[in-house]
Amino acid sequence: MARPAFELWEAHAPALDAFQKVCGQWRTVPKGIAGTRYIGLDYAAVEAGFRLASVTLTTDEWDDFRWIEAGAAQELNRD
Repeated sequence: MARPAFELWEAHAPALDAFQKVCGQWRTVPKGIAGTRYIGLDYAAVEAGFRLASVTLTTDEWDDFRWIEAGAAQELNRD
């Protein structure tokens, strides 16, 4: 059996699932011909996406969600 690409603690699954539901809702700014810089998620769009997908997060899960967002932004902005 193949090992998964990464291991996820069960406690972090709700935050990752929530992130995957709204991960297209980035606020961006242009970097000229260098492309796009990802600032962070548009929280108004995230809130609407959560409502439509019936997602609710605890305070701790929201913190996990924000860590995922920060890591994704860092990776997306890597040169």
